[in-house]
Amino acid sequence: MSVAVASARAAVTVAVAGNPNSGKSTLVNAIAGSRLMVGNWPGVTVEKKEAWFEHGGARVRLVDLPGIYSLSPVSQEEVIARDFLARSRPDAVINVVDATNLERNLYFTFQLLELGVPVVVALNMYDEARAKGFTFNLAVMERALGARVVPTVSTRGEGMDALMEAVMEEAARPEPRAPHSQYYGVGIEDAAARVEQFIAGARPDLAARYPLRWLALKIVEGDGLALAEAGLNGEEPPLREALHHLRSAHQDDLAALMADARYALAAGLTREALVRPAVSRMELTQRVDNIVLHRALGIPIFFAAMWLMFKLTFDVSAPFIDWIDQVAAGPLTRWTQWGMGAAGAPDWLVSLMADGVIGGVGFVLVFVPVIAAMMFFITLLEGSGYMARAAFVMDRAMHSMGLHGKSFIPMLIGFGCNVPAIYATRTLENPRDRALTALLTPLMSCSARLPVYVLFIGVFFQEHAGTVLWGIYLLGIGLAVRDWWIVLLAVP
Repeated sequence: MSVAVASARAAVTVAVAGNPNSGKSTLVNAIAGSRLMVGNWPGVTVEKKEAWFEHGGARVRLVDLPGIYSLSPVSQEEVIARDFLARSRPDAVINVVDATNLERNLYFTFQLLELGVPVVVALNMYDEARAKGFTFNLAVMERALGARVVPTVSTRGEGMDALMEAVMEEAARPEPRAPHSQYYGVGIEDAAARVEQFIAGARPDLAARYPLRWLALKIVEGDGLALAEAGLNGEEPPLREALHHLRSAHQDDLAALMADARYALAAGLTREALVRPAVSRMELTQRVDNIVLHRALGIPIFFAAMWLMFKLTFDVSAPFIDWIDQVAAGPLTRWTQWGMGAAGAPDWLVSLMADGVIGGVGFVLVFVPVIAAMMFFITLLEGSGYMARAAFVMDRAMHSMGLHGKSFIPMLIGFGCNVPAIYATRTLENPRDRALTALLTPLMSCSARLPVYVLFIGVFFQEHAGTVLWGIYLLGIGLAVRDWWIVLLAVP
């Protein structure tokens, strides 16, 4: 079927899906440009981006899905992306893949192929991968995936025309190509076939709403949402019989079994299609990760980094504080008093301007260098990527408190401001984790409290200001650790 046939339709719906940080948003902007319309998905606050434009005589509706790592629905973004792909059945899907992290991104690609929709892989950041010495065998990838693979550089708009031509060709196919390598092994495939046969007989209406193979694989995986959509509870005798062998062999951890099967396919395809340089040089980021993410050294390095940040905050800001204090309390005040006195101003006005306005503003300005220095070092840590690594380091500590490692991110944001930190808890998958984290986050010392800390420390602990401030922040963390069990009992 030609592209002209596809153009005869009212519109071709193209979804754009991919991992976060794969360059998906940049690619969408390169394709759609200023035609993007931003809103929210119905009933939720997750951002929705759509664009309508003409390509080759066809009307195209481009839908930018939230960046996700998996179609196993946990977060709100994953539920939205999965529902759109499974229920709306777009004419084609652009799967944006980070060429520098091929294996990790292919895990999501194999999940998209399970849906049975036409997929075009945009091998993005292709220039960066080639700069690292990577060589791709695109023919092997296309044959294994049963999908077109188009190299793209979204930051420069390279490959966009070829990508859209491939998308329109795939959208015009009467049936999507079958992937050659998507075989999960005898055990999984046999169980999936039996589950598919059962749901096709028990719920024939589901075939019009969902791809049955995808639904069967999700039920094998133990996806509660898929079971609910199929009107099943997982304990039906045919389902139990179909999954009995897998459950007994893998201690009921079928989600991990499916994840291992997909990663095995991704790893195998990466070995076949990607050739790395013969002499692999360890990059600087890897060397840094080996140190800051070390099992034993990670947490001490984290606390040392926090102490150094507070120490430098006061050391860097001290000269500016002294200069502001001297100017406000010294010459500027005296010049104001002398000038207004010479002009015959009444004493109350002289006092108001010299002691009230200048003295008061000077007192407030004393805190500005400290706050500016603190924000600079926090921004430096975030920009360097250390904050993300700190979240990984603190994952085990968060689990010991009954929280997910991701809870550390909102709590870390709480050191800047508690309001966006509590709002950031919406990224946590579990409602219980969200409630626990939101209740503990106010114990983190936000920047609004910093002027109070600075005043208190400046009066009583000038010689050890940085260490005392570090101790106050640690005290807040300690109180959170102490009180977490109380909150744990309060949250069902």
